[in-house]
Amino acid sequence: MQSGVLVVELFLPAASSLKERRQRLRRVVEKLRQRFNVAVAEVDGQNSWQRAVLAIATVGGEEWRLELVLDQILRFLEGCPEVMVSGYRRELHPLGHKEDSLFPRVKAGLNHFILVTGGARSGKSRFAESLLREEPEVLYLATAVITDAEMEERIKAHRSRRPRHWRTLEEPEELLRVLEQVPSDRALLLDCLGIWVSNLLVAGREAKEIEEQARELVAALRQREGRTVVVTSEVGMGLVPTSASGRVYRDLLGSINQMLAQAADMAYLVVCGLPVQIKP
Repeated sequence: MQSGVLVVELFLPAASSLKERRQRLRRVVEKLRQRFNVAVAEVDGQNSWQRAVLAIATVGGEEWRLELVLDQILRFLEGCPEVMVSGYRRELHPLGHKEDSLFPRVKAGLNHFILVTGGARSGKSRFAESLLREEPEVLYLATAVITDAEMEERIKAHRSRRPRHWRTLEEPEELLRVLEQVPSDRALLLDCLGIWVSNLLVAGREAKEIEEQARELVAALRQREGRTVVVTSEVGMGLVPTSASGRVYRDLLGSINQMLAQAADMAYLVVCGLPVQIKP
């Protein structure tokens, strides 16, 4: 006999208080128990009103059957309107394994490289920040620079909603250099790759050079141990830019976004403030 455990991190976008969070999560747990006859325990995130980590355990004799049940549970949660899956891990253990129980101790950050994309004013940055709210230390790597009064107001709004214990570094171009100086196990929010690409083009870098830098950056992000959330912009859904430079930017960022999405463990598209999971 073996035990199968699905450790899943959930985001509750509609919960506006701890009480409402508990009510919504209780309904989800009851559905899981009734539908799959599994044991469920909340193992982290109890004090967060939009986040929870559940360990869901079942037992069986054949590994493939356990895998099938865990897949069905994951698909059920991904289709559940109460919650969104923001990370997960599956484990199989022979009964009598060194773990003391079916519910191993877990830490947030189950899928450690997450891409968040969306259009202007879609809510992508706010959602990306919510994925790191419970991390004890977060480095916010910002690429925007003040170019006019409007950009200054945007930057002020972003700064004002960050938790006080977050550390902010502003670097418009040399992201790889900064990453080399940051502990790999520290949570990181990089916002935003779209502005970074624009900064490099304005500085006179060639598209091929930028794409090569992006490839090196993605490789470095992929090797990090801490939860890493990267925000980028989706610029390929509107009108074709009228200027040649605008088309170069659109095409280059589109290629880099594809590169990011391929490397990421999870990816979200934020539309009208609502995150839609597009990977896995």
